[in-house]
Amino acid sequence: MKFKSSLLILIVTLLIVGLYSTMTVYGQEEPSEKICGDSKVDKPNDDGVYERCDEGGETESCTAQCGQKLFGWGWGDTFGWLSLNSDNCNYLECDIPASVCQDAGNYYVQVEADTNQADDNLKGWAWSDNIGFVCFGASCDSTQICQFSGGSCNAADYGLAAPANGWRALVESKNENPEVFAGWGKVVNLGDQGWLSLNCDNSDATGGPYCNTAEHLMAVIEKDLGCRDTGQLKKVPMLSGFAWNDQIDGVGLGWVSFDPEISPLEPWLQTKYSDIYSRLGVRSKTGEAPGYNATYLILAKGAIVDFISARGDAWLDPNYGPIDFPTPQTRYSNVLGSLDVDGILCSFIDGQCVNAYSQKVLAIDSMSDLPAQVGLPLNKYLSGNIYYADDSLTIDEPGAIQFTNQTGFGNGAGTIIVNGDLTVNSNIIYDNTDRLTKFRNLASAAWVVKGDLKIGPDVTDLAGNFIVLGDSAIEKCPPDTGDERQELASCGQFYSCYPNSPASCASYPLRVSGLVMAKKFYFDRTFVDKYAAVKEGSEIVIYDGRLLANVPPGFSNFIKALPIWRSGVFSR
Repeated sequence: MKFKSSLLILIVTLLIVGLYSTMTVYGQEEPSEKICGDSKVDKPNDDGVYERCDEGGETESCTAQCGQKLFGWGWGDTFGWLSLNSDNCNYLECDIPASVCQDAGNYYVQVEADTNQADDNLKGWAWSDNIGFVCFGASCDSTQICQFSGGSCNAADYGLAAPANGWRALVESKNENPEVFAGWGKVVNLGDQGWLSLNCDNSDATGGPYCNTAEHLMAVIEKDLGCRDTGQLKKVPMLSGFAWNDQIDGVGLGWVSFDPEISPLEPWLQTKYSDIYSRLGVRSKTGEAPGYNATYLILAKGAIVDFISARGDAWLDPNYGPIDFPTPQTRYSNVLGSLDVDGILCSFIDGQCVNAYSQKVLAIDSMSDLPAQVGLPLNKYLSGNIYYADDSLTIDEPGAIQFTNQTGFGNGAGTIIVNGDLTVNSNIIYDNTDRLTKFRNLASAAWVVKGDLKIGPDVTDLAGNFIVLGDSAIEKCPPDTGDERQELASCGQFYSCYPNSPASCASYPLRVSGLVMAKKFYFDRTFVDKYAAVKEGSEIVIYDGRLLANVPPGFSNFIKALPIWRSGVFSR
């Protein structure tokens, strides 16, 4: 019995060895096994992987797991550029400087090779210098969201809510051209308010599809990336289409455009945190701006053409006014208030006097006559005084003039009156330190110009509230006729670039911190930056509130109506 059993075992063993040998010989006659890493794209391969990209390991285009890395950019009007791959900066368009790229480490968005189903997953990380990381699909899950962090990270800090079907973004139309995605992404730093809808079939806050209010979808396309002039081009897959972000209250980042068309920008005027008023109509010669022209109201007694309010069309009123310009005949008063130009002056004795309002008035011939910080002659103290130049004044300093904040009981406000034209060829800025302890310490400048205000083409920053009254002997400036200018010297004109030349006026934007009132405006700056993170105007007037926070001498009556003038700031 024992002999028979041993023989049986021997025979079985021989059969198994023989069969294995036969299988081995047979396998050598077939092609090699199809797996991720063989530099072939097989769907599915022998591992059951639906490969998207296979160059044999981790490369610029492929992940080691056969996922397909995406390239390209997104754009949001509210935050600027969004990069889908840290290698984007190797393939910049010809006229983009390398300095636009910030080092945020190694990141990319990919279409993942899927082992479980024919739907491929969009996942990974994109980067914005302004809003940080944006995740896609499964990368937004609370178990994975901390992968973006190089240090400690608590997933709950970035929101734990999830879409009804979980965090995923799947190819909805596989093997079609283009392949469309369905699912979600997320702006990590915005937490539960940062969801990005990639397809309008997703449900909005009301439970209905976004397609009812904000139609959008995302797809993968192929396109050349890089500089055609140098031949540094790479045909890459990238996202195309629109994603959408809003919050429950209807406020959010809005549209994010992927593979956006970069169209030429025209010069445009922008005001921030205030309104625009024109006694006649207001229009842009270059068409509608890429952003808003005013944060709040745009008011005119005439047509408003191609001017945009950040608050919408309801904040445009072409039938407002008129508000007459203050003149000597009206004692420099209008519905906004009055400015007692004559009353705040006085007869000088040894270059100074005290006016009827008990305010000190100092005569000046140049900006060097203003008191300055010891050892820093360009850092000026306004000291609550009025400064009077009895002729035209030209500011042409070797550096930027800074109006400096005061301390203790020091007054940072001041008024400068120019009895003629004011020409500015140097930057004028405010002190940005926070050493002040009282509102009266805040630097706050008012300029009264009894002529024209002419700003040189190299000036980029201007600080103060400018009232350009013009020569008291000239009642008004003549209107332009079509594209032909009708200029009258010293009538009260504002020039953003003087002298005006096409080359010089295209070099820099102009930023005014304050407000400007003039009889006539010539906005001649033509600077544009189509690759800027956030689109801003060629001329930007930012109402900073200093005129109300620390009122310059002589303006207490003039500013009484300003809250009504800027009702959007204080009451809406």
